[in-house]
Amino acid sequence: MSGLSKSRYVMFRQCEKSLWLEAYKKNVKKIDDSRKSVFENGQRVGDIAKGLFSPSVDVTTYKQNNAEDKDLVAMVAKTKEEMKKGTPVICEASFFFEDNYCAVDILRKTEDGWAIYEVKSVTDINSSKKRDQLMEFTWDISYQKWLLEQNDVNVTGTYLVYLDNTYIRQGELDLQKLFIIKDMADIVSEELPKVKDLVDRAMKVLANPEEPEQELSRVCEKPYKCMFWDYCTRNLPKPSVFDV
Repeated sequence: MSGLSKSRYVMFRQCEKSLWLEAYKKNVKKIDDSRKSVFENGQRVGDIAKGLFSPSVDVTTYKQNNAEDKDLVAMVAKTKEEMKKGTPVICEASFFFEDNYCAVDILRKTEDGWAIYEVKSVTDINSSKKRDQLMEFTWDISYQKWLLEQNDVNVTGTYLVYLDNTYIRQGELDLQKLFIIKDMADIVSEELPKVKDLVDRAMKVLANPEEPEQELSRVCEKPYKCMFWDYCTRNLPKPSVFDV
């Protein structure tokens, strides 16, 4: 796709150059084992969390003869169909707006509209060490709310779903105890007014064929080490000050 997704928007919020590289030089991206583990754990936790609310419908659809390439157009169409039917919980609910896309992990019908639940495979999100992660999740959820509102969806709640590391399983898995649901309304309300201008800026980055200049800084490693780190530091001496 040529526009934004949740991950692309978050990438832009952390570093404009990383968004450009994702679009124009994706082949220089390096995903180390720890980051692969984060992705894999996220997928597993997301699949488990879909059982929090039932009954639910998962609109995930793949293109014919390709078990990895999602059919986003079909997913958007299925989402509209399920919302029209009043399906109480839709997993991977998908939306487009001006070539920008998002899939909501869990979209739950409420009395007056729909609530967003974003699932993350993290714990102890309120600790000071997780402040950068919480900000990243705020960017993610705010982008989703903005995009849904462009589709005339009344978003009545924004929630972060994450793991409770104090839960000890005894017998069958209790999803209500495994997960913590954090109301993100206050911090999302602060971030939301910024989203439209940021999306416009991000689209200008994507439309520019010239690679942007970007100085190395703390954003290269927080909350995760950038997957384009090796590319951006390719001209530094080895070892460098960043190896200290």
